[in-house]
Amino acid sequence: MADNAESRSDKDKKESNNEQKEQKKVEIDENEYNKLIDECKRLKENLIRLAAEFDNFKKRAEENYKNAERTATVKFFTDMLPILDEFDIAMIALKTMADNEIVKGIAMVYSNLYDYLKKMGLREIEAKGRYDPNFHEVILSKDSDKPEGEILEIIKKGYIYDNIVIRPSLVIISNGNAKRGDGNE
Repeated sequence: MADNAESRSDKDKKESNNEQKEQKKVEIDENEYNKLIDECKRLKENLIRLAAEFDNFKKRAEENYKNAERTATVKFFTDMLPILDEFDIAMIALKTMADNEIVKGIAMVYSNLYDYLKKMGLREIEAKGRYDPNFHEVILSKDSDKPEGEILEIIKKGYIYDNIVIRPSLVIISNGNAKRGDGNE
């Protein structure tokens, strides 16, 4: 019998708790209900806005990272250009030397360095045909049979990375005046 009384007591407590919950639900008036709905809407809008702001932040951070990486790479290439120039001069001078292991070794080091820089994205600017002020810097114009603006000679190679000119090619162009050696000017 004690068990029966005890189970009845537990049952009464549960029913009492359920009734209290139901009463709480009923006790919220329409005004409070509308306030809570409005608050939920406001919080949902804030959550959506914050999610969009965070997405934009991630995109900006990624773009900033790419720009910083690009800037660092451009700086690296700019610092490497004098070394490439010196290697170009050395390779020209080495062509006059007898074919020996030192010449082959230096040529191999130059080739490996240049291949590595190409793999990183460095490209030599094409300096053939017509002069392009976006990629070439004219240091001299000469009389020539070639049309005006035609590149005659490359003085120093130019390089580009990711559509950024690291250094323009230094060139000599034709001024369009043909050389006349007949003396009838």
